[in-house]
Amino acid sequence: PACAGLVPTSPNVEQNFIRTLARRIVDQSQLLARSNLQELEQVVGYVSHMPGQRTVVLVSPGFMSQSEQPQLNRIIDHALRSQVVISSLDPKGLANLIREGDASQSYVPTIGSGGPVMSVHNQDSQREFVATDVLAEVAEGTGGEFFHNNNDLKAGFGALTASSGYYILAFMPSEMKLDGRFHQLKVTLANKPRNVTIQSRRGYFAPKNEAEAQTEVKEQQV
Repeated sequence: PACAGLVPTSPNVEQNFIRTLARRIVDQSQLLARSNLQELEQVVGYVSHMPGQRTVVLVSPGFMSQSEQPQLNRIIDHALRSQVVISSLDPKGLANLIREGDASQSYVPTIGSGGPVMSVHNQDSQREFVATDVLAEVAEGTGGEFFHNNNDLKAGFGALTASSGYYILAFMPSEMKLDGRFHQLKVTLANKPRNVTIQSRRGYFAPKNEAEAQTEVKEQQV
């Protein structure tokens, strides 16, 4: 028998409620991602006018950014054109993907330990990867470093703000398409010497027209 004061609900009503709640969470995540990227873009624009070596340290636990990928690409492109390096730090420290668990203890899910447990662990791992992917991307795309999965945050700040030696390579497309679109790039080493790493941008935005191309050339000469 139904409990007094409770109105039985049909499966369809419950499913609609869950869909509405999920949609609300997704919308809030998109708004947060858009706001975070707008603030980062403003910081890059401000720092780009400063003299000397320009480095921005982005401290964030990560956020969903797939829906805002074009904006993220523009920020990376702007930072590269302005010679601004963005390094990122994940303040969560050592990731704990075990619910109600201890991050200092190793844990390897085993087959047969429970389907729901394995599913939850995989979901947590995927969410952690997606949320921090934006931190890795801005660092990799601008020549910065990504400090994560480490509880020594003081050492992390020290490593990200310390000066380091590096070389900047540039190229000019032989046949530039003035289409304003994002073009992907892939840079690899012909040989793989020890203790040598390479970081490269994932692509670039082409100018929309000849006037915009000339403006970019003048900006590079300043």
